[in-house]
Formats: sequence, C-alpha cells, structure tokens
Amino acid sequence: MKDKGDSKTGRLEDAIAGTDTSDCESMSDCSSLSDTMPDGHESNLYPPSMLSNFLRQTKGMKGLILEKHFPDMLLFVQSASHLIKHRATSDLTNPEIFRLKKHMGKRARKQLNI
Repeated sequence: MKDKGDSKTGRLEDAIAGTDTSDCESMSDCSSLSDTMPDGHESNLYPPSMLSNFLRQTKGMKGLILEKHFPDMLLFVQSASHLIKHRATSDLTNPEIFRLKKHMGKRARKQLNI
C-alpha cells in the first residue's frame, strides 16, 4: 500500500534524475579551468597513470619545469582538473591531490599566460 508521501518522493526523485547535474554552471565550487573542456572529450587528456607517475617521481623536488614532463600545458591543466574533480575514482592520495593542485597553480597559469 502506497501512501501519498511515497508518490511525491518518487516524482521528486524522477525530476532530479531527469536533470543533468554535471554542468558546472550552477555549482559554485567548480573551477573555471574545468570549463575549458567540452563534455565527452576526456579521451584527449593525459592518462591518470601519467599524472600519478609524475607526482611519485617528482615528490620533494623543487624548481620543476612542468613543460619537460608535459609539453602541452593546457592539456596538463585540463587533465589535472579532471583528475581532481573525479578524485574518488583515482588512486591518488590526499597529499598527491594537494601537490597536483599546487603544480596547477601559479606556475601553470604563468606558463600559459592566464
């Protein structure tokens, strides 16, 4: 036996399921850099294993030149943004995520002249 509360909840869930929450337009915590990549172009990114290996090999190093490891800086920023956004499915630790954000910061923007 269904009561009226269940049917309202069901309609609400159907309405929520019908909306696409993947857009960053309505989310305040999305990075503006993640908007530079259209949906469905994840295959044009550096592989997560490449970013992971880079973070492990360069741990503790100072004065890194990112272009030696990632010639396409825009692609690096897009790949790192995507990996950070989907960190739950990655094998990166919290300190590695922090370092990736740090690498994306001033140096990447400086090299891209953003």
